[in-house]
Amino acid sequence: LVDGAEAGRTCLEQGGRAGVISGPEWDRSASRGALVDEARWRQHRELVGEKILLSQVDGVNAVFLKVINEDEGRIRTDVVRLIKDGLIKQSGLDWEGVLADLNPGTVVVDALPQQAAALETLYRSRFSILTGGAGTGKTTVLRAFVAGLRKLEPNHPVLLLAPTGKASVLLEARVGLEAETVHRFLARLSWMRLNNFSLLRSGGERESNARTIIIDESSMLDVTLLAATLRAINFDYVCLLYTSPSPRD
Repeated sequence: LVDGAEAGRTCLEQGGRAGVISGPEWDRSASRGALVDEARWRQHRELVGEKILLSQVDGVNAVFLKVINEDEGRIRTDVVRLIKDGLIKQSGLDWEGVLADLNPGTVVVDALPQQAAALETLYRSRFSILTGGAGTGKTTVLRAFVAGLRKLEPNHPVLLLAPTGKASVLLEARVGLEAETVHRFLARLSWMRLNNFSLLRSGGERESNARTIIIDESSMLDVTLLAATLRAINFDYVCLLYTSPSPRD
C-alpha cells in the first residue's frame, strides 16, 4: 500500500497485492480470502457503500473511494473534452522573434526552432502540458507564450496559478504578471470553506474572465485539488496549460 501511494496510484489490483504480502505468521490462504468478491461486498455494503465503490478494471474487481473515483472521472472528462476540440487556426506570430526580443544577447540559437514550434502548439491547443527538467527552457517558453498572447491581443486575460505561495511568487517574477495560489483561487470563487479549508464539490462560481489559465508545478496537485480547480473553470471560454517537470507526473 505504501509503495502504491508513493507511486501516486489510487487503485490497486487485489490479487497482486495479496501476492506481495509476506511474513512469518502470514497465511497466504487468508490473504486470498480477504479479496473482495460479490458476496463479501453485499455483506458489507450497508457499512461502506456510501464511501466505497466496487468496479471492474481490466476484468479485475477493484475498490475505490467514491470521491476519488468521481474526481478522476471529472478530470478525465474535462481533459478529453478540451483535446477533442482540436487545434485552432495558426497564430501567424514569429515566435522566434518573440523569444529573441525577450532574451536579447542570451538566445540559444540551436533551441529557437524547437521552442518556437512548442509555442505554436501551445497557442493552437486548448489543453497543453509543458514539461522539462531544470534548465530545459520551460520558463523561457512560458514567458514567450504570455508575451505572444499579449502581442496578438494586448488585453488578453491570463490567469497564473501555482500550488504554493512560494511557487506563485516565483511564477509572478518569471512571467511578469500577478499570480495566485490554487487555494486562494478556489476560496475567491467559493469552492473552499475558509473556516477549515475543506473543498466543496458544488455551489461555487466558475472562472470566466480569463481566456488562458496557466497552472505551474501542476504535478504538486493531488487528484482532489485538481478536480476542484477544474470545477471552478468555465471551459466554454478558457484554454488550460499545465507545467510539470516530468510528463509522468
